Amino acid sequence: MKECSINNARALLELDLPSTQMTELSNLLRESKELRMFLQDPVITARQKAQVMEKIGQKAGWDGRLINFLKRCCVVEIADSMSEIMDCYQVLLDQKSGNVNGILYYAGEGDPDELLKKAASDISAHLGGAKVKLKAVKDDTLIGGYLVRAGGVEYDKSYSGQLNRLLNRINNRR
Repeated sequence: MKECSINNARALLELDLPSTQMTELSNLLRESKELRMFLQDPVITARQKAQVMEKIGQKAGWDGRLINFLKRCCVVEIADSMSEIMDCYQVLLDQKSGNVNGILYYAGEGDPDELLKKAASDISAHLGGAKVKLKAVKDDTLIGGYLVRAGGVEYDKSYSGQLNRLLNRINNRR
């Protein structure tokens, strides 16, 4: 994620806005292809984008600070990054509340539910007892084992990862 998106997500988090409004905005950005295309369109002026975001916010009944934030994003021409800003915001919010979300990539063998429990427990211990929520995704390129991306860190317990690390050690000895 870009530094700009992270910084704007931090600013948004500091506004301490109602979670329902943040969820509505996030859902709107994720579900409306038309809005995303509109915000990314270089022909539409920043002012026009700001006016549309203001109307959307007012119609939805959002907090004025959120509307001002959205307008500012348009004026400084980062409106096309709003989806990424909202993703960063969610990560920061989870971290603030002690939750860590991530993805468990696993090879074809094994029970995904069992792997989810084991990986979540391992990562929770590694992160000092944080609540870990993982989503399982099958990835046969791992050959076996699993790979977890959570909390900005990658935990690679896959066979392909072990083979790559072994190959790197062999190559570094030459």
